[in-house]
Amino acid sequence: MRGTIAELALYLVILAVAATCAFGVIRMNVGWIRLRREGLRANGVLVGVLGSQQGLRPVVRFEDCHGRSHEVTGGSTKSRVLNPGDPMGVLYLPRNPSKAEVLPLRGRVGDTIFSLIAFPVLCLTAIWTLKEAILVAKSVLLP
Repeated sequence: MRGTIAELALYLVILAVAATCAFGVIRMNVGWIRLRREGLRANGVLVGVLGSQQGLRPVVRFEDCHGRSHEVTGGSTKSRVLNPGDPMGVLYLPRNPSKAEVLPLRGRVGDTIFSLIAFPVLCLTAIWTLKEAILVAKSVLLP
């Protein structure tokens, strides 16, 4: 017998993880592309800074095109010169202002490069794992 049920279960878990990660990569990029294409720019004000080991994350308050106030937390930055009250730009979706990014979108280049590498690897992993899972399933279920 070529495979076992444990081997089949392992392949199915790998397949589920690869497919979930690939879906996450797609969703991340679709949201970013939509924000860049449909987003409006707004002037915001730095109201706080969240610190972590990865760097500082600015918290910016801005008003949407209807005059409603919103807050968005930006991506991490290594800059140590973030003072409350500093003006900062924001890009947001007019229909859903909670979907917003603090400008400039510096971290997105790395995300894009990661996506260009990760997505094909995840897809190939999923295809290979599915092929192996089918072979193991045939040997387990059809002796």
